Amino acid sequence: MLDLNTIGSKLSLYLEKHNISANQAARMCDMSPSQMHNILNGKNYGIQHFIKIMNGFQDLNILELFDLDVTTLQRMGVTFGDSHKGPNEPKAYDLDSSRALPVVNEPGPPTIKPVMVTMNDEMAENIAFVPIKAQAGYLQGYANQEYVEKLPSFGLPGFQNGTFRAFEVEGHSMLQIDNKGFHPGDITINQYVESPHQIRDGRVYVIVTPDGMLLKRCINRLDGEIPRLICKSDNRSGDYPDIPLSPDQIIEVWEFKANITRYASPPGDAYTLINDLNVRIAILEEKMNL
Repeated sequence: MLDLNTIGSKLSLYLEKHNISANQAARMCDMSPSQMHNILNGKNYGIQHFIKIMNGFQDLNILELFDLDVTTLQRMGVTFGDSHKGPNEPKAYDLDSSRALPVVNEPGPPTIKPVMVTMNDEMAENIAFVPIKAQAGYLQGYANQEYVEKLPSFGLPGFQNGTFRAFEVEGHSMLQIDNKGFHPGDITINQYVESPHQIRDGRVYVIVTPDGMLLKRCINRLDGEIPRLICKSDNRSGDYPDIPLSPDQIIEVWEFKANITRYASPPGDAYTLINDLNVRIAILEEKMNL
């Protein structure tokens, strides 16, 4: 199984050996610096970026990069031209379309889904912001580096160790009876979860599905006989029933970490009582001075 982190590390060593910076590498491969940093950091990237890397670095040993050997590639239908003379020589290759690639079905660990990110000038990950008006577009562009780069982005102290995304809250499904919880227009800061199987019961997550985005408190039963993620609302009015999701309905998972709100909660009973006592004392003092 190909490991994106390993590939990124090997490519980083190649660049270091040839004294090539990540930004220089991006220009050589005709891609943005953010795209190159995604690859070097083990993030997801499409076949078009893999082709750009091969074209940008003609002397890069593709076999070593992907930890493959000639025999394995030949079994997969990859053939080499006359210019292939050794493991360190540039490879001439093409795919024998008459041979089907082997398919191996075997159990494995829960699926890990890398995610696109952007970087700031200090090469730290930005927090991309998805407002309500952009959420429909996000469902189509979440895996597109150019789309993610166009989203508003910012940095926050204390949110550097991980990949974070901000989503604007829509609706009242997570608003509690006492007006606590999440209000429409709030901006939640959420950390990326690589696999839905890592979801912990009772915690709040943003779940990206083909039909939209859900901010819900989750119950994880994805390892059960009938695998389901139960998405629950904090609003107990009865207007928001539980939503069960199967694994194939889950595109991305973001765990809630912080909330930015414009709503200021009203004063509590103790605050009101103290104010009332202060008023009474002031009236008594005024009467005593008469």
